[in-house]
Amino acid sequence: MEDNIVQFPGGHTGSLEAVEQRCLTYLKQSAQPMVPVEKLYRHCARELDPMPLDREGLLAFLRGHGGISVVDGLDPGAAVPPDWFAEAGIDMGPRAAVNERLPSRVEMVRMLAAQVNDLRTALDRAAEQAAGNDARLKTIAAVRARADALLDKLKYMG
Repeated sequence: MEDNIVQFPGGHTGSLEAVEQRCLTYLKQSAQPMVPVEKLYRHCARELDPMPLDREGLLAFLRGHGGISVVDGLDPGAAVPPDWFAEAGIDMGPRAAVNERLPSRVEMVRMLAAQVNDLRTALDRAAEQAAGNDARLKTIAAVRARADALLDKLKYMG
């Protein structure tokens, strides 16, 4: 394979083939078939110095790759917004997978349900820590109710 050196926005030069190889290797070896694009970006940035693509460039590259599928994260208007997952340490941004490892719809629903359950656990811990703070408890209860509603919807999807 010929290494095509190109100039990227921001003045960086680099090899798309190097980025492609790092991404494919990581995606094929990952324990989880769906890898957050942010995690994939950090991996490539550690391996390639300098990383020739920024986060948006990597996402565009992945979307255009015939052997990789990208699944968008939650819409900001979702029943439980992505930033609430982020507060619980769960990345709900776009994810990538090599096509031969792409999960079925049922597997995708199970993965999302597991993440919602992780959020619910984090909310329960937050409620314990907020004991006595009625305003905080009210907010946590509202978020928990939305997470419960999303989990109920997921049961019908899977």
